[in-house]
Amino acid sequence: MKILHFKKTSDLSLLHDQLTSSIPGLRPVADAKGGQTPVMRAQGTETELWLEVPDTVDETAIAEIVNTHDPASKPVDQRKADQSRIAELLAVARSDWTSAQLRELLQLTARDVTRG
Repeated sequence: MKILHFKKTSDLSLLHDQLTSSIPGLRPVADAKGGQTPVMRAQGTETELWLEVPDTVDETAIAEIVNTHDPASKPVDQRKADQSRIAELLAVARSDWTSAQLRELLQLTARDVTRG
């Protein structure tokens, strides 16, 4: 894990959603019990932000999202983000799916179907 530091005013919840919907390597991973394990942690003050992220994640992509982040903007459309992720998973040949990808697909599909 590495820690990235930014001098930026942010809405941590909104920024977290923007990062996880845009960068697959920051999305929570399914655990053995069917739950989700986060791979990123965000902390901040009024003017600074620290992100703890996996070593393999592209810092440039993260910096681009952080730098364009507007704390006053509308939240991520979770349904659209879920459908985008479902499409990404379905693009992988089923014979190449990991059990974590299958669980994630089932969870996303169930959430999409039960959304009111």
